Amino acid sequence: LVLFLVSVLSGRAIRPVIESMEKQRQFITDAGHEIKTPIAIILANAEVIEMCEGESEWTRSIRNQVERLGELVRNLLTLSRLDEMQDRLQTADFSCSETVRESVDAFAPMAQAKGLKMEKNIPEGLYMNGCEANIRQLVTILMDNAVKYSPEEGSVRVSLEKKERYLELSVCNDCQEIPEGDLNRLFDRFYRSDAARHTGGAGLGLASVKGLMEKMGGSAAAAVEAGQLTIILEFKAPGNL
Repeated sequence: LVLFLVSVLSGRAIRPVIESMEKQRQFITDAGHEIKTPIAIILANAEVIEMCEGESEWTRSIRNQVERLGELVRNLLTLSRLDEMQDRLQTADFSCSETVRESVDAFAPMAQAKGLKMEKNIPEGLYMNGCEANIRQLVTILMDNAVKYSPEEGSVRVSLEKKERYLELSVCNDCQEIPEGDLNRLFDRFYRSDAARHTGGAGLGLASVKGLMEKMGGSAAAAVEAGQLTIILEFKAPGNL
């Protein structure tokens, strides 16, 4: 009887918290979609101004800020959807090697414009059974951080390896300011290192990476060595072929 009463009362006590979290998640999702429209309009207006009067430091600033806002909205939507992803997750067999390579190559122009040296160690024939879109998103977030926070003429190295029981993806880049202390803080929501503050980071990218990896049954970790920061993702055996 006591156990029954505790169960009923605890359920009633927790219900408002669950409802509040659900409303918060729904608000973020709705607001994110609403914000996308003015972002697109602002960007379109900046492009029209450039067509009529030419590019200037003001239009470049508008485009940069719009890109930052767009990235923030995308990361917020990703975080708000993490709890729903497990139920909607559609898995299939796909080439992890090809997916990672294509996602990395998309950042080649950005790296070249910054004078970065890019190295890839992505062997052929590594397959997974999972959600390909999630892998692309993970690589995109890591590459965006690596290119953004690397100093001019620095380097970025991407490696995909098959270990005994899992696949390991690592993205390593030179750092102007090496994070100190507990590196797990890098995966906290809204945590920003000094380098992130200088480049305008919102502190949501790696939090999204950690959340996605947990939903996929994998893990994310960070390591620092010889002036370089490495983010390591491990995809567990059940998802590998």
